[in-house]
Amino acid sequence: MFCAACGTQLSDAAVVCPKCGVPTPKFKQALAASTDQPKAITNTISVGVLVASYVVGGLIPVIGWGMAIYLLVKGRVGHAIGVAAVSIVIALFWYIALNA
Repeated sequence: MFCAACGTQLSDAAVVCPKCGVPTPKFKQALAASTDQPKAITNTISVGVLVASYVVGGLIPVIGWGMAIYLLVKGRVGHAIGVAAVSIVIALFWYIALNA
């Protein structure tokens, strides 16, 4: 096979000409094959992100409430209220994000 633009001899597996960079007829086949792969990767990532959001989004408020109780026991009421408030806000954002 030869390049249509510069006439360089190409291997049968060449996708572009190494000399001038012009795509070969196999370029369209390679491009069509490569566009299928990101869809599968995207689906895998979105499932992973969903699972991570359930785990992290569910654990952060629980940890926050535990910290708030600990701070109350230690007598730091102001810090305990702040930690509890942040935990509530995170829990609300988590709930809204998962049910949107």
